[in-house]
Amino acid sequence: MAVIQQNKLKVRPVMDYWELNQFVSSDTADVNVCSTNLRNWKKLGENFEIIDLKKAYLQIRVDEALWKYEVVEHEGQRYCLTRLGFGLNVAPRIITKILKKVLSLDKVVESGTDSFIDDIIVNNNIVSSCRVQELLKKYGLDYKLPEKLVGQRELGLRVYKQNNQVRRKRDNIPKVSEGKMARRQIFSWCGQLTGHFPIANWLRLSCSYLKRVSSSCGWDTLVNDRIVKLVSSLNERLTKEDAVYGSWNVKNTSEATVWCDASSLAVGIILEVAGEIVEDCSWLRKQDGAAHINLAELEAVIKGINLATKWGFECITIKRDSATVVGWLKSLIIGDKPIRVHGLGEPLVRRRLSLIEDLVKECGIQLKLFLVITAENKADALTRVPQNWLHSNHSAMTANLVPPDVKSFHNFHHFGVNRTLYLMKQTYPKKNVCRKDIESVVKSCERCLSVNPAPIRWEEGNLVVGKSWYRLGTA
Repeated sequence: MAVIQQNKLKVRPVMDYWELNQFVSSDTADVNVCSTNLRNWKKLGENFEIIDLKKAYLQIRVDEALWKYEVVEHEGQRYCLTRLGFGLNVAPRIITKILKKVLSLDKVVESGTDSFIDDIIVNNNIVSSCRVQELLKKYGLDYKLPEKLVGQRELGLRVYKQNNQVRRKRDNIPKVSEGKMARRQIFSWCGQLTGHFPIANWLRLSCSYLKRVSSSCGWDTLVNDRIVKLVSSLNERLTKEDAVYGSWNVKNTSEATVWCDASSLAVGIILEVAGEIVEDCSWLRKQDGAAHINLAELEAVIKGINLATKWGFECITIKRDSATVVGWLKSLIIGDKPIRVHGLGEPLVRRRLSLIEDLVKECGIQLKLFLVITAENKADALTRVPQNWLHSNHSAMTANLVPPDVKSFHNFHHFGVNRTLYLMKQTYPKKNVCRKDIESVVKSCERCLSVNPAPIRWEEGNLVVGKSWYRLGTA
């Protein structure tokens, strides 16, 4: 079928390879990762060009013995496809292998180039574009003319120059259908919004949360009105402020700053180099998780160090707003006083601290720590969604929680919130059980309120009696 590519308004012939792909084994251990290529390319500066292959897949000829697997029937006639099909699951890997093999035949070209599928980036400080073109032509690969990066679209990002700085932004904002939509459409739209972009700020967590609240529906089932309102709210904010932007070039230095934060909802980190944000990440925490917030704060530090090591930074400054975690880390790095941890979560805290210590020693990292206030923490926005999203989520889940009936279930045993939540999830694994519903039931249960210590304080009275042995007690 013919599909219109929205960002270029070109008609692309697309074939359904679903059945054939089931019989083709595609290993992905050594495939190119887009985010890794972006990190490498952003360190090259401005003196490089892009060479794109012309109709890359159609340049790859298929052996005649394999023609029978790509047969198209049109108007009673059968046609064998003699070129590599776009929808084949191994097609990107095949073109990547071929291109890398050709570039490796010249050692100078290999050292000054990098490729992602059919895009070749040429570092003009090492090799000229003419030499790369001659090599491609020698081995029968047709290509487009080299283009400077500025003003072009590369890996979904539009690169432009502003105030003598090379910056990047989203090439186009994906559109969302109005009215009712299925879960499959929501996941597809959210994937296009964040994708492989290194910076997405608040948008990344909003998309993850939107996918979480819609995950209870079937893939092709229409979602309810509440989720439609969330989609509309996100789309409205997106049209006003797109979070995908930033500087293209990354300063060649060994120092970086990592902003970390965690909340009951998510964990967020920001990597900053020379005052410019180069990458951010955020992850939703486990729903109704009972882990202490300090564990999430330590996990944010670990994720931040891992991100910085992917860029190759050795001197890392950690900035966060948790005095407890900063105190633990200072005791760990400086070693001037023992690390004091109390409570049932002590083994979990020490396990994460030992992991941080191993990362610092094995990777040769110089770690600096700073305590900042929450208002100045740049990663704080990556751990939050609009407050009305959370309220609407609770009210919707409360209305749909029949069966099971939380109050009737609680009356069987009168356990606390955590135990009741655990038992309900074991008893009704396919039902949505909300922690806030259980909390409201436990707080309003008269039998639970009579247990000592009670969650609420009764009015103070006087137990003095006039004579001995006339005091009345209840058990």
